[in-house]
Amino acid sequence: MRGTKRSKLLQVHRWTGLILGPLLLYMALTGLALEFREQLKPLAEPAPSNTAGCEAPHALPTQVAAALAAQPGIALTSLILQGGPGEPTLLRFADGQQLSVDPCGARVIARQPRWGGLFGRLEQFHRFRFLDDNQLANTIAGSIALVLALLMVVGGLALWWPRGQALKAAATLRPQLKGRAFALNLHRVSGLYASVVLLAVTLTSLPLAFQWARSALDVAVGSKAPAPRPSSSAPAPGANPLDLGLLWERGRAVFNRPSLVVVTAARKAGDPVEVYAVEHGAPHPQALSYAWFDAYSGALLRSESYAESSLGNRIYLTAGAIHGGEYGLLLQWLQFIGVLAVPVLAWTGVSSVLRGRSKPVPGLRVRVQAIGEEALGIKSFELVSADGRPLPAFEAGAHVGVHLENGLVRQYSLCNDPAERARYLIAVKRSDTSRGGSAAMHEQVRVGDVLTIDGPRNNFPLAAGATHQVLLAAGIGITPLLGMAQHLQGRGASFELHYLAHSQEHVAFAELLRQPRFEGRVHIHYSMGSERLQQWLGRLLAVHASGHHLYLCGSNRFMEAVQQVAAAASWPAEAIHVEHFGADTKLVGAPCEPFELHLRRSGRTLQVPADRSIVEVLDAAGVPVPTSCREGVCGTCSTRVIEGRCEHRDAFLSPAEHAAGDRIITCVSRASGRLVLDL
Repeated sequence: MRGTKRSKLLQVHRWTGLILGPLLLYMALTGLALEFREQLKPLAEPAPSNTAGCEAPHALPTQVAAALAAQPGIALTSLILQGGPGEPTLLRFADGQQLSVDPCGARVIARQPRWGGLFGRLEQFHRFRFLDDNQLANTIAGSIALVLALLMVVGGLALWWPRGQALKAAATLRPQLKGRAFALNLHRVSGLYASVVLLAVTLTSLPLAFQWARSALDVAVGSKAPAPRPSSSAPAPGANPLDLGLLWERGRAVFNRPSLVVVTAARKAGDPVEVYAVEHGAPHPQALSYAWFDAYSGALLRSESYAESSLGNRIYLTAGAIHGGEYGLLLQWLQFIGVLAVPVLAWTGVSSVLRGRSKPVPGLRVRVQAIGEEALGIKSFELVSADGRPLPAFEAGAHVGVHLENGLVRQYSLCNDPAERARYLIAVKRSDTSRGGSAAMHEQVRVGDVLTIDGPRNNFPLAAGATHQVLLAAGIGITPLLGMAQHLQGRGASFELHYLAHSQEHVAFAELLRQPRFEGRVHIHYSMGSERLQQWLGRLLAVHASGHHLYLCGSNRFMEAVQQVAAAASWPAEAIHVEHFGADTKLVGAPCEPFELHLRRSGRTLQVPADRSIVEVLDAAGVPVPTSCREGVCGTCSTRVIEGRCEHRDAFLSPAEHAAGDRIITCVSRASGRLVLDL
């Protein structure tokens, strides 16, 4: 699907879901509650009085007379015979009341409204039978189903269809994703697996709701249209219609051992009495056979068994059974699971839209409680809540973004134990080539200052299920690994930390690392040349044992050297974890191709040449995007992606967010072909 068409379809799909979503959710939830009605009704609505059964139940006219005596002056509209001997006979009246009569005692044993009881009320809501006009109710229910089928299910499948990726990958749930990325993945995958069921449910409802759909079904299969109902003879003056019980006694021979019989009274003069039944051996509960009787003489006017009816009629009735989940227990479960996806789709769809459009969460206000000289050129900053409330919890490896007075935002790893909730500890190395970040922290920040920070967020987490962790740091790269070491030591996990520094005066947090609790686990190494480093790494990483994971943080040159040795020693890529202090120079410096940039909100289309970034092109076009580091590490310029394949070159978004592809760091990352942004 071309980008423009897909974009328009996405808007239709999204706004249809937001506007009609409550109705779709209403239909799904009421339908879910009805799915196992037959199995649950005896438990939820136990019979008010047990009928033990008898060898000679009262004749049906006697039972009807008992009900009429309890409803004097109210017209009987229908009677229902269900199950075997001893099952109560149901009689419905024009005032909406439904009476249950014990066939053995010919006495009324229960009274409730036609739509009474838990499941009766749910069916009334699901079919909109609280409206006086049944045709209007059918139209509303059918219209909702039609919208669901065409715009939501079909449109959703068209949007899901992968572009340039494997179908298997597009249909795989990825629980490791977080936030909006997980919501989108769950929305797409659950929608895919539910689409077949939802499409079956919605399409089978159309001939039940619309006469045009019923007629179209006959035309499609080449069946004749259903014959009109026959008419009763004109009644003699003063004649009354036959008692429904008496009429059924006369006409019961038409049906073959029926398990369910419904006898419906004539609505007006000239109408017949209609009887439909589920005969013995019927393939499903909606395989109905019909008969029409003269309301006054009781003569059989016409009958039509299910087996002898037209193909169109059999498909129509089977559609009703499928829609109602009455085609076996397997269908019930499939339908239940499929429809259960609707609330999941509603939640993931709405949350995804809200997260995509939400404004950035205001930063946390923290106070600088202490500043320490940790090593040559390295200062630590202890941050506490400015308002006294506990700080948000964080994981080992997490970092925060510090907002500086010069407008810059810089990312610093949290060095302290994640078990601490009263403070954050960061360390900053003064860089000789500082562009304002480290210089501002060293020269301008004082004890007592109040700073604004973002986060914490974690792009460098410890691997779940690892049996041993190898932490390898160089220089200021000790900062995230120090928090990991404290966390692992606190929970008694197996680990070793190797810290490479130029000299003793360059070792940050030396006093902490030399504590007795780290004895035998923390190793500090000084000033290795390139050749010696290669030899030492070769010995350290010579063998990869199952469950061992390696964590690296330091200069890009150092981490490249470690990764080369680890790869040569057959360490799998998934067991090597890297934290960059800046965007990967290999990615940032990789060859660039020009691409087209479309701005959805303004409708503008711009060209991004190979030698300019997205931010630079936007600036030149007068479309301001907030920026700070312009190195792909702070996330200030993060922008929502509507469409396109991103080439992520940043060190801010997590691998899961890169895979989701719904945000891009516009100062360093690029795209191939065409990129559509929410600008």
